[in-house]
Amino acid sequence: MNVHRSALVCTLLIAVCSVFAVHYVRWAAEPPRDAYDSAAYIQMADSLQSGRFVRLSWWPIGYPILITALRACGLGDDLILCNLPFLALGLAFFWLLAVRFHSLSQTEFAALCAWVLASRITLNLATVAQPEMSFLASSIGCVLCLTMALEANSLYWLWPALLLMVCSLALRTVGISLFPAVVFTTYQLFSSRPAIQRAAAALFLVALLGFACAALVDFRGYANDCAGSVYRATGLISGFTANL
Repeated sequence: MNVHRSALVCTLLIAVCSVFAVHYVRWAAEPPRDAYDSAAYIQMADSLQSGRFVRLSWWPIGYPILITALRACGLGDDLILCNLPFLALGLAFFWLLAVRFHSLSQTEFAALCAWVLASRITLNLATVAQPEMSFLASSIGCVLCLTMALEANSLYWLWPALLLMVCSLALRTVGISLFPAVVFTTYQLFSSRPAIQRAAAALFLVALLGFACAALVDFRGYANDCAGSVYRATGLISGFTANL
């Protein structure tokens, strides 16, 4: 009886998620909503496409690069619609984390998925030309790769994790919050290896994190804008806490 009840609940929750998915597609087909950040990202993408140099600013460079790539593929007019695959990919990565590594049942995951899709914040961010959905996919994908690297005690999954970490940082400054998880995973993987390998890994990681911060993060915004500094710091603290 309990098995049938769980299956019924899971089926109902999947149906609810499907209804929300249709609603998202309908919203994505509408003309994009005006947003100040979206205009800035599109302007940066226009500069990149015309070959002009784009300086680091409050808005990370990753999303304009993504817009430029989508335009090259003929998808530049469907930025909102392109958010939906990233949202689906982020939820798929979360499903692998939740079900495989945290022992959540399919019903529990379906309930969480319905909750996320029902959120007004998710709908708002998924229907504007902003990097939140692509950041969702890259950041959760990074955590998934780190988790699989630890489970297999293998460097095979560490390399895609590092790539996704850099992509996340390029999309949103709050990607810095992935650094502790990357450092911890690297330390665990190399803790039993020879000292020369541990030293080489430490030097490589410090160089990678330092270069990523220097190339992708405009730290001047923290000093020049008090409100913006508080906003960024709140996001970083939330990200650090989630990773811990």
